[in-house]
Amino acid sequence: MNRNAIRTLVTGIAIVTSALFAVGSHAQTDIAASCSAERDANLAVVLGLYDTVLNAHDTGTAAAYIASDFVWHTQQAQGLEGFIGFYMGIFGSFPDVARTPSLCIVEDDVVVVYSTIIGTHEGDLLGVPASGNPIAYTSMDVFRVADGIIVEQWDQGDYLTLFTQIGVIPPLGGGQ
Repeated sequence: MNRNAIRTLVTGIAIVTSALFAVGSHAQTDIAASCSAERDANLAVVLGLYDTVLNAHDTGTAAAYIASDFVWHTQQAQGLEGFIGFYMGIFGSFPDVARTPSLCIVEDDVVVVYSTIIGTHEGDLLGVPASGNPIAYTSMDVFRVADGIIVEQWDQGDYLTLFTQIGVIPPLGGGQ
């Protein structure tokens, strides 16, 4: 799948996501059923990464999901070691962080996951000291899977919400 096709897919997902918010949380619960690992081997790889590495914080198993030459298009971290280092930092900042997928789309070798990320800011994050504040924000991740392993990733998170919740950015409208 070429970059233009991936851009088109991500744009389509953004439209679907907007519609999802319009219908409410009942639709989100129903859509979570679309994240069934039996449906597709590529989806099973990505959901395995979510369950084992991202939610259970078991970076020792990352090599089962992430290629050694992994390319992360939206982060400076590259390769398996960069991926592990990035998440070790995240787990230090948010020891209870967890992701809940609510929408999964599979097209050929591409898996898109829209999820909610929750946790508590208990450690330094990019120079921002622990606030003790809870976080809850959304993220859309696009993975390319080849031969049963993730080789590329693009992601877009709602970092405005995250940085507001940990006190880096004041709340919009001046509220507390």
